[in-house]
Amino acid sequence: MALLIIPYLFLDDPFPAPGLSPGFAFSVILLFTFYISVAKELTSTKRFFEMAGLSLTVAAVSFGIGFLVNGFFNLEV
Repeated sequence: MALLIIPYLFLDDPFPAPGLSPGFAFSVILLFTFYISVAKELTSTKRFFEMAGLSLTVAAVSFGIGFLVNGFFNLEV
């Protein structure tokens, strides 16, 4: 999981980091699903899209909760 925060730690310009972090996440998901599909002799395409969709859903829900908490408590980070 440290791979997901590396763009934020090592880039001088913070603007490309939000684009690189999901790219790293999808790379990890792709490698993991490929490994599982080879080990279990299954197709990896369906599992990749399931895991990627689940990850995007969790990220969207987390962002939404943070947005609501920010609006409710008037917090700025």
